[in-house]
Amino acid sequence: MKNWHKFSLITAAFVLIGGLALVSLPMDAQSTTTTPALQGTNVPAADSTANNVTADVIGNKADAAAVGAVSTTESLMAYAKQNVTAAITNDANIDAILVDTGTTIPATIATAQADLDIITGASGVNLLTATQASIDAIETDTAAMQPVQEMAVSKTITTVMNGNNDLFVVAGGPIKIIEIVAYVTTEIEGKSCLINYNIDPTTPATDTAFATDGTALEINADAVGTLYTWDGVIANDLTATTNGVALGVAAYSGLIVPAGSIELAAVVATSATGAITVYMRYIPLSASSTVTDAS
Repeated sequence: MKNWHKFSLITAAFVLIGGLALVSLPMDAQSTTTTPALQGTNVPAADSTANNVTADVIGNKADAAAVGAVSTTESLMAYAKQNVTAAITNDANIDAILVDTGTTIPATIATAQADLDIITGASGVNLLTATQASIDAIETDTAAMQPVQEMAVSKTITTVMNGNNDLFVVAGGPIKIIEIVAYVTTEIEGKSCLINYNIDPTTPATDTAFATDGTALEINADAVGTLYTWDGVIANDLTATTNGVALGVAAYSGLIVPAGSIELAAVVATSATGAITVYMRYIPLSASSTVTDAS
């Protein structure tokens, strides 16, 4: 019994010592450089960077929110606050995007599409077509307002045939002949050949000859450089100048020629070889009046 009593006392002593040791151990990780606070009072200061205990690393609820990139001096609490603040901002941005997506953006797209439809002609007035029509109208008005301009045209006949040799075609409206002159570029064949000009209107179909066939100008064997001029009087013949120089004689009163043809009329037994170039100065009397060589 005595031995058992001694064993019990020794066992009780060890249990007591172990219990005291457990009570005296703090529940937090220990620093190797400072003495930790007592258990139950281990609350770190705000924004502490001591890292003496785990609580320093986790942080205090009063820690300021972290700003910018991660550093080595801010607690987990600072980063948690940073994340919460960012989430709140993001929620506001998402709400704004949702509002725009549901109302503002569709309305803006619809307005832009409506404008595009008008421009391309999908609906309403086609602005491109309307603009072109306006440009065309302006060009027409501008042409009508342009001052009268003298113009010139020429035609070469390489063989003088009996009858009417086509020179020019008048279209689109009447013209006023200012001057008409012919120039021999290849010597005329030596045979009797009378020439004069003839106006052949489309309507009325009545020709008007300069002078008459019987009294027209004789060009038998005329040399290169011979000039044929006209004084502007329909009843008069052409005048030949054989020295290569002629005084220009303009039809000052102006001969009004309607749409139709201007011809070189010839009376010759058979076609005469030789070439004559006819030059004519004229004024169009309408914006649409044109004169082209009779090809």
